[in-house]
Amino acid sequence: MNDVFIFTALKLREKAHGKVRDFILDIDSTDHEQYGKKIEGVAYNYKNHWCLDSLQAFDQFGFQYWMDVRPGNTYTSNDAPRVIERVFHQIA
Repeated sequence: MNDVFIFTALKLREKAHGKVRDFILDIDSTDHEQYGKKIEGVAYNYKNHWCLDSLQAFDQFGFQYWMDVRPGNTYTSNDAPRVIERVFHQIA
């Protein structure tokens, strides 16, 4: 699914802004508090929130390149190198 995100975002970026050489990739991790009792992957994070965690990547224009929902106790930067590698691999 993320390969489709990357491909689509690159096409939309080119249509909207042409061949811009600068490429800024922003990776963000966000916790999503949950209130149900039986939700797969929910765990307490470092803020003691009962949550799931997401890892997302956007460029400087706001196009999204990555979305991954992870267990709530996942360290913020886990998988960031893989995201960077996968996105930049399709740019080259």
